[in-house]
Amino acid sequence: MKKGLFVVVCLGLLSFLDCGGPAKGSPDPVPSILAPVIAYEPSTLSGVVGVVISPRTPVNAGGAASSWSISPALPAGLAFSTASGEISGTPAVATSATIYTVTATNAAGSGHGTLTVAVAAAVVPVTGVSLAPASASVAVDGTLQLAATVEPAGATQKDVRWSSSQASVATVSATGLVRGLSVGAAQIMVTTVDGQKTAVCDVTVKASPAISYPSSPVTATVGSPFSIAPANSGGAAETWSISPALPAGLTFSTATGQISGTPTAVTPTTSHSVTATNGAGQGSCLLSITVNASTPTGPTFTQQPTSQTSMVGGTATFSAAATGDPAPTFQWQTLAPGAASWSNLAGAGAPSYTTGVLAAGDNGRKFRLAATSGGNTVISQEATLTVTAATSGTPVSGTVQGAFTLDHSPYLVQGDLTVPRGSRLTIEAGVEVRFMGHYKLWVLGGLTAVGTAERPILFTAPDHAVGWFGIRIWGGVGPGGALPMDAVEQRIEYCTIEWAVKIPTGSDANQDASYNNSRGALFVDGGGMGVPNSSSLIHINHNLFRNNTTQDKGGAISFSSMGGAAWTMTGNVFEDNTTHQQGGALDLRHCASLHVAGGAFRRNRALNENPHTAGLIGGVLYIFDMTVYLEDVVLDGNQPDDFGIDSMGSYVYVNGVLQVH
Repeated sequence: MKKGLFVVVCLGLLSFLDCGGPAKGSPDPVPSILAPVIAYEPSTLSGVVGVVISPRTPVNAGGAASSWSISPALPAGLAFSTASGEISGTPAVATSATIYTVTATNAAGSGHGTLTVAVAAAVVPVTGVSLAPASASVAVDGTLQLAATVEPAGATQKDVRWSSSQASVATVSATGLVRGLSVGAAQIMVTTVDGQKTAVCDVTVKASPAISYPSSPVTATVGSPFSIAPANSGGAAETWSISPALPAGLTFSTATGQISGTPTAVTPTTSHSVTATNGAGQGSCLLSITVNASTPTGPTFTQQPTSQTSMVGGTATFSAAATGDPAPTFQWQTLAPGAASWSNLAGAGAPSYTTGVLAAGDNGRKFRLAATSGGNTVISQEATLTVTAATSGTPVSGTVQGAFTLDHSPYLVQGDLTVPRGSRLTIEAGVEVRFMGHYKLWVLGGLTAVGTAERPILFTAPDHAVGWFGIRIWGGVGPGGALPMDAVEQRIEYCTIEWAVKIPTGSDANQDASYNNSRGALFVDGGGMGVPNSSSLIHINHNLFRNNTTQDKGGAISFSSMGGAAWTMTGNVFEDNTTHQQGGALDLRHCASLHVAGGAFRRNRALNENPHTAGLIGGVLYIFDMTVYLEDVVLDGNQPDDFGIDSMGSYVYVNGVLQVH
């Protein structure tokens, strides 16, 4: 009884504990181990991309597993241990919740468990936000779509909110659509939900332009200035355009819509569409323009001829000027002494006329100019020619000072004249100074030559081919060496200076530096005067410079190295002066600025025979290292151009009206 019981127990123990082999004659053996019985607790695993998870090991209620497997494969970055079933690592990608089956195996069999794994994307914070555009215009009742860009591009939370600083001016929708309500300005702001980052767009609500012209149609005239400006009762225009193109000579301002200019051709009535545009939109209107032919005007004399005095064997020049539409034609006429009627002078069809060689019988001859324009002819005032004997007068030469008086006029210069330092030469109104050879007036002291409009002082030469050597207010270097100048006043006003021919030959070229003695009918060198001399002491006003010629620069006047303050020349007339180099009328270099007010430059020439100065010549003036201002100056017929400016020189500034006929 006890033996049997033992067997049963033993068999039971063997079956449960695997503690012995099968009994003889028994059925198939009972397994000695149990299959794995596994589970994950908890049965879900949540992770975040880039964040290390806590290792997860399964619970096994069965037999020990000899191997482990999982299906499907875990998300990238997670590892599965085939020895323990442990899951560990750092998720690299986001995945939705997925059920994974884990299998544990041993000799007794397999056990299965499940685990749900979900990997969330990494949280990327917002760092900023921007708006496009940053500023904009919108019309009243118009819309504007704004675009917000949240940064960085991979931010987790990109939601934004919109707001307006002036809801009565402009509103904004939840999607960034702006609507203009009234004229004004508002700031449209976008704010990120994550981080409260903001950006602003400055919005201006405008009204479209509403434009018109004071009258339409309008009429313009060929050759007459024309101008018309638009009115705008709407929003300010930013740009203007017109179609079709305006008549020749008229220009259209794309900034203001103004039409201005001087028409040059007859044009039939044409309708032009003018459009003004701003950020709110555009407004348009039509303007009809007709350009008619000009009505002939004039002629009108702007310069009358003046009486002239010359000598037997010399010549005289009469000049006048007139304007008209169309440009006038000219004819000089003469009335011989004792003649009953005027007669036309053959070949005298220019504004200036120079007589032939004069005889005593020409004394008292009268001259006048007929100007014709548009079928109308106007006659100038008369000018009288006085012819004196060539040898009658007061001979002078050498050192001069004191006064040249009218009762001793004319003065016949028979050699170089010099005004010494500390002295002054005064020449009375109406005096004639006739240079009987190629002589000069050299001023080391002071010169006062002041005439009047009715009685000008005349500097001339009976022999125009030989001429004279001009007035030279200059210290410089002469036969006696350095001759510094005193700071004294020089006054040359209401004088006629003509027929100076400064082309030195023979002994003339060696009298002093040829660089200086070949310049201008009037040469002024402030360098020789010294630094204290102010150019304000030089008065050159209301003079007539004509028919002067120089080999070098400045047919009429050459200024060089004038120190001191800026100065002004007023009312001077320069006619028919010639230089073989640069500056037909004026040569200006190394001086204080010069203001030329009023007066005229007519038919002056710069022949430019120096190949090294091409492009730097000037029929009127040549400038080197200084500035010249021109105001109300007449320019007419100068060749080849008006201004020559050296590469070191300053430009000509036009202050006021520069008249060109």
